[in-house]
Amino acid sequence: MNKINKVVDKLINLYGNNEPFPNCCYLYGQKSVGKSMCIENFLENASNYIESVIIYANECYSNKILFENIINKFNNHELNEANQFESFAKIDTMEDFLNQISMLDVSKSYIIVIEKAEKLRDMDINIIATFSKLQEFTGLNISCILVSHIAYEKMSGDEIIEIHVPDYSKNDITDILLNRYEEVHEEIIKNIKKSNMKNEEIDKQLEAVTTMNEEFYKNYLSVFLNVFYKACRDLKELSFLCDKCYPSYYNPVLTGEIKSTDVTNLWRNVTKTLKMALNTIYMRVGNLSAIELKSTEENDENTFEIHQRTNTIKTFAQMLELPFYAKYLLIASFLASHNDAKSDKKLFMKNHGKERKRKQPPKVSEKMNVQFGPKSFTIDRLLAIFYAILDEKVGLTCNLLSQISTLVDLNFLTFVSGESNLMEGTARLQSTLGLDFVINIGKIVGFNVKQYLTDFH
Repeated sequence: MNKINKVVDKLINLYGNNEPFPNCCYLYGQKSVGKSMCIENFLENASNYIESVIIYANECYSNKILFENIINKFNNHELNEANQFESFAKIDTMEDFLNQISMLDVSKSYIIVIEKAEKLRDMDINIIATFSKLQEFTGLNISCILVSHIAYEKMSGDEIIEIHVPDYSKNDITDILLNRYEEVHEEIIKNIKKSNMKNEEIDKQLEAVTTMNEEFYKNYLSVFLNVFYKACRDLKELSFLCDKCYPSYYNPVLTGEIKSTDVTNLWRNVTKTLKMALNTIYMRVGNLSAIELKSTEENDENTFEIHQRTNTIKTFAQMLELPFYAKYLLIASFLASHNDAKSDKKLFMKNHGKERKRKQPPKVSEKMNVQFGPKSFTIDRLLAIFYAILDEKVGLTCNLLSQISTLVDLNFLTFVSGESNLMEGTARLQSTLGLDFVINIGKIVGFNVKQYLTDFH
C-alpha cells in the first residue's frame, strides 16, 4: 500500500547501507494502522546489511527479561532443555547489558526494534534514555526503533526522530477487506455444503453464491464502512464486525428474497443489524452472530433474545472494574458524542434563563441521534459535562486526565484528532459505547442517562 511504502522509504533513508545510524527512532500511530508491517517490510529490504531483533516489551515484566531476550536473539540462542533454559548470558544490571552489546561484531550494523514500547515506562526510569543512546555507550553502529500507539511526549522529553504512521483511509480499509473476498466466500460455500438442508436447497443456494461476486462484496463494504468508519478505525475490530454482519447482507440472496443486484433493498435489510452492532462495538458482547443481532429488533416473537442480550450487556457493565470518576467520564463522553453542543446549556446548567418546555414524547427510534453514530467533542467539553453531572466538586488533576487516557486504551473512547495534545485540551475524541451499555453504567452510579439526552426530550 502507498502509505506503508512511504513509511518504509523514510526508514530506508534513515538507515542507509554503510551510513551511520541515528541513535533512536520512534514509530507511532493508532492501533492497527500497519506499524508492524512497516517494520517487517523495512527489515526485509535491509536484511543484507542490518542484523536486527524484534522484542515485545509487553512480554518482558522486568529489565532482566528484556535485556536477556535481546542478547539471546543477537546470538541466535534459544532456550531449550539442552541448555536447561538458561540465557546466553546472565544479565542483572544495565551495565551487564551494555557490556554484552559491546561484544558484538563492530564491523556490522544493528537495529533493536521494541514493539509496545509504551510498556518501557513501567521499568527503570533511565531505560528509555539508555536505548536512545546505545551508540555512545557501545561504540557500535546500532540503533533502537521504538514502536508504540502513543505520542512520544508521553514517553520522554529527549529529542528523537519521530515517524508517524497515519490512519488508514476509507479506501485503504476497503482494499484490505476486499482482499479477503475469496476466503470469505469459500467459507460461505463450505457452510452451505455442511448444512442439513435438502440437496435441492443446497444446489439453489450454491447457484445464488455465484451471483455474489467481488462487486457484490465491495457494495457491502461500502455500506458497512459508511456506518462504522467514523466510530472505529481499528482494522482488526472492523474485520471482526464485517464478518459478523455480512450474513445479514447475503442471506436474502441465498433464500431468493432479494436479488444480488438490488443494492437498495440489500442496504435496507442490513441497516438494523449494522445499527445494533454499532451499539456494542469493541465489546463483542456474547460474540453475537449477525443473525442474532438482527433478530433482536424484528418482532415480538424474539422477546427472549432481547431479554438475553439486555442481561448480557447489564452483566458486562456490572463486571467492568473502573474507578468511580472513570464511569462518569464514560457517561459524559457518550452525552458529548450524542447531544448537539448547543443543547449543553439547556441540559446541564441550572437556571439557564429559559422557561422549561413541556416534556415531549421520545423520538422515533429511526430518527434518534444515538442511532446515527457518535460525533466528536473536545476535552474541554467532556470535562464541562463531567463536572455538570457529578454532584461533588473535583479539581482537574493529572489522575483525571490519565483516566481519560485509560478509557482510550480500553477503546471506550477513540481519538479523532490531536492525540498528542491531550494535556493542551485541543484533542477531539468520540465515544464508542452503545446506549444500552451507558444506561447500565448510569444505573450503577445512580445516574439517569436518558434524562440528559436530547433524543428523550
